[in-house]
Amino acid sequence: MLIAMDAQHQLVNAATADRQSDYHCPGCVQPVRLKRGAVVVPHFAHVHATDCDAFSEGESTEHLRGKQQLATWFATSGYTVRLEAGLPDLHQRPDILVQRGTAQPLALEFQCSPLSVARLAARTQGYRQHGYQVLWLLGRPYQRQLHLNSKALKFLQYQQRWGTFLLFLDVQSASVRLLHHILTLDAEPLTYQTSRLDTRSQSVLSLQQLTPKMSSPLCQVLICSVTINSCWWLVSDINVVLMYYKQIAINVGGRLPNSPVGPCRPRPRYHCCQCHTWSGMLTSFLRCGNGRDV
Repeated sequence: MLIAMDAQHQLVNAATADRQSDYHCPGCVQPVRLKRGAVVVPHFAHVHATDCDAFSEGESTEHLRGKQQLATWFATSGYTVRLEAGLPDLHQRPDILVQRGTAQPLALEFQCSPLSVARLAARTQGYRQHGYQVLWLLGRPYQRQLHLNSKALKFLQYQQRWGTFLLFLDVQSASVRLLHHILTLDAEPLTYQTSRLDTRSQSVLSLQQLTPKMSSPLCQVLICSVTINSCWWLVSDINVVLMYYKQIAINVGGRLPNSPVGPCRPRPRYHCCQCHTWSGMLTSFLRCGNGRDV
């Protein structure tokens, strides 16, 4: 953990904590020890083994360093930043909670360890149901070459300017890599484009205002079936995604039937019949290529 409580019950960052003071875990209130050195990323650890629900032991150096980098990046970009903020109503503790002015608070999750689909869905829905936005950033274990079976795909998110996207944080270079417009046509190999930002020289606003140009107009019409069928929990309104692709198809001269109504919630890696049929219609439309009705 990066923060702990001092004797006055104030939260203290491990990077600036006094070595001579006593500290306690904000979650279980058990004693914690400050660990800080030339190589070790500053952090706190429980003095004795404990079943703390709020903080687990054994955080990787990458995870600790990544949280500090993200906190610094958002703070220097004008955000109010809370490290490892406890949210009692959710029984969750995001890695970082940020907010700018009166805007909706944003929970940042830097994921370096394995996470089940069920747990990912529960955490994401929990944030949204309580009025928090959530942004998932992925660490080194997920930064292998992207393909249809990549574990990173369960973290797919959607934003109108970026289409379906993934965000990666490289703590070695302190840079954020955005893979945007991640698409596949009829289970063919994934296509995507990449943008990179240096968190030391570019602000969060640079990321927010990033409007990449598509390398090919046709690319806009390809539908990412894993987003629609397997990652419904990461899209606040799946109808927005469906209508987005439908409108693009209309813009290139064709007409598509009505998209599935309401969010599709099939089991991971399986297609629901209605959404699968609609996706197939779109695929057929693209393969015909003459702007005809499907």
